[in-house]
Amino acid sequence: MKAANPLVKRLNPSRYLGLSQRAFAISPRALRGLCAVIALSTLCLLLCGASVSASGGGKSVKKRTPKASDAKSAGTSGNSPVMAKAKDASASAPAKPEHIGIEHEQFAYPPDGGLRKYALVVKHKEGNKLFETDPRLISLSLTPAGAADITIRRVTPTRIEADFWAPDKFEVNDVSVSIYDRDNPRAVVASSDIEKVPEESDTAEGADLKDGTVRTAAMKAKAKAKSDADADTVQPEISSTTIVFLQRAYGIGRLKIEGKNFGNYEAPPVSAEDYLLCYEPLARQALVEALKDNPQAVVQQKIEDKRCDDLKGSPKFAVWKQWRETVEKSVKVALVPRNTDLRIEQTKVLYIDDKLIDVYFEFNRYYRNSEPLRLASTTVTVRKGGEPKPDAKTGAQSMTAANGSSGRSVGDAVLMNASASVAAAESKSPPPAEERKTYIATKEVGTKQDENLEYRYTVLDEKSATTLFGKGVADSFYVIQLSVTNKGEKKMSIPLASIQAEVEWAYGKKDSADKKQGHQVEAATNAQTKGLNSQNEQKDVAASLQNSRPDGSNAEAKIPLAYDETLDYYEEGPATLAPLPLPAVTAFFDGDAKVNGRKAKLFNITDGMAMLGSSLIPFFGPGFRDAHVAFTGGLVPGIRRGIGDLSGQQLQNLTALSWQGVEVVAAKGGSIEKFVFIQRGDQLFSPGFGERLRKTIKNIEGMEVIGFEVQESEPKRATPAGQQ
Repeated sequence: MKAANPLVKRLNPSRYLGLSQRAFAISPRALRGLCAVIALSTLCLLLCGASVSASGGGKSVKKRTPKASDAKSAGTSGNSPVMAKAKDASASAPAKPEHIGIEHEQFAYPPDGGLRKYALVVKHKEGNKLFETDPRLISLSLTPAGAADITIRRVTPTRIEADFWAPDKFEVNDVSVSIYDRDNPRAVVASSDIEKVPEESDTAEGADLKDGTVRTAAMKAKAKAKSDADADTVQPEISSTTIVFLQRAYGIGRLKIEGKNFGNYEAPPVSAEDYLLCYEPLARQALVEALKDNPQAVVQQKIEDKRCDDLKGSPKFAVWKQWRETVEKSVKVALVPRNTDLRIEQTKVLYIDDKLIDVYFEFNRYYRNSEPLRLASTTVTVRKGGEPKPDAKTGAQSMTAANGSSGRSVGDAVLMNASASVAAAESKSPPPAEERKTYIATKEVGTKQDENLEYRYTVLDEKSATTLFGKGVADSFYVIQLSVTNKGEKKMSIPLASIQAEVEWAYGKKDSADKKQGHQVEAATNAQTKGLNSQNEQKDVAASLQNSRPDGSNAEAKIPLAYDETLDYYEEGPATLAPLPLPAVTAFFDGDAKVNGRKAKLFNITDGMAMLGSSLIPFFGPGFRDAHVAFTGGLVPGIRRGIGDLSGQQLQNLTALSWQGVEVVAAKGGSIEKFVFIQRGDQLFSPGFGERLRKTIKNIEGMEVIGFEVQESEPKRATPAGQQ
């Protein structure tokens, strides 16, 4: 056998090896090939898995080629393959979250320094989706920022309980709740940030929200602020009312109302002052009467009339009437007096804009009286919205009886429409007018009335007041019995200073009947005296002319003397007067009982005579002494006994029955009856110039009582002074 070439053995060693040697030589190569196959298989598996995951959960969904069985089933159900594809796409897309309504409550744990722990309770309010009971499927967000470590402790289908940490006095303004899907925890199925789906009757702007757009807490706050702003621009509001002037003797007044949302109107063509001077009779009368006694009244009146002449020569008054008619269609001002015996006769708007209303009003008035008018409330009624406007059809042809174009003759009669119109072929119907809505704003003036606090009063006649409290009190005061009943649940304290009496004052120039008669007699006497004086003056003038020198050096000049009578004028005082306190009333009582009264003067004189007689006994002897004893021991006591003296009882009545500084009325039907005293006498002022100014009360027309609730607390024991 030929031996192998060594080079061939090296290139193909397995051919020249034995069986056992050949096996060991092949196994390394097989092992390497097996490892390569396993690596390739693993790589293929990895590539296939990545492709499957991308087609199942990626953003780009791989379309599945419909099988023949699918097409067959789709054709059987009556749907096309395109509809089947759409159903598959909609089934794979996530559902839109629903809206849920919530409300929250916040509670604070006891502080322990630093941040404070709070408890939060969120309740389900509206929406079909309830809370998931798994806290991991609930998300909470709090506004404003500052809350930390929000932990959900317990969840029920309608309630969420959570804890969080925040600074002291932290208040949650808004809570956002999101509910996640149980099968897909990354998908939101409901949220309180989703806009509620509007109903069919909602506006078109609201219908755009049906797409379920998610809004944040800031967006909700902005929407709420916009809604509140829209409401504010509609509802009028009165912030304050101010009396510009009030002349109660003439029954006129002017009121300024401040607020917002009254509406925008054109400015009046005439100012309020010019209108009242030139066009309002009562307001003009108040000015004319004030100038009546002025020596230069005619000149002053011409100056005032010049302003009116300039206005009356222009068309401004006609424009003013049109402006008032326009305003009165939208705005009405109603004033309510506190005393219902008085009546508001009319109100006129002099100026109005969105924030201010200037109102002139008149109320009932009486000759030489000043009525105590006070306003209880002001109500402004505003009508907003467009008015219906007729819309003439364009291109219409009118046929009336005047042209006779539409007449139809029947025998001798002619039938025609009184007025007919033929519209153009494509005329449009007029747009519907905007609905006018009415808004009311009311502002109470002063303290509000409480139906649980009632009062009644009675003015005592002079005789009854004299019997109860003495003649000094009866002559100086109106004595009023005031009864107050408290039906409320709490005690009421009524200070004396919070009680007011509505007073009717005398007004005008004093001119009584006796004084008129005296003036007539005096005028006749003066006329006769004047006639005699004129005759004597003529004689004296003639004599002086005869005795006068040519140069006139001895001429005499006579200055006539005239004495003007002092005139009394009565002026109005304030609408209400406060009663005098008990110490002041007691001083009047003591003054009458001891000095000023007729009884006091009589007994003061007798006591003085007795004292004087006792000093004269040594000079007149025993007879005078016996007469003095009879006078002091019998006559004076007898007079006292006969006249009577109730001053002690009257003083006791005065202190026991008068209203003290503060009176407390018990709750649930408690009542109190006490007397108050209003000063009766004239208030005299002397300005000079032959005039006297007086203020005189003519009548008590009403009372006003204001009470305050008593805040009860636990009793507190006082500590002795100096005790530690």
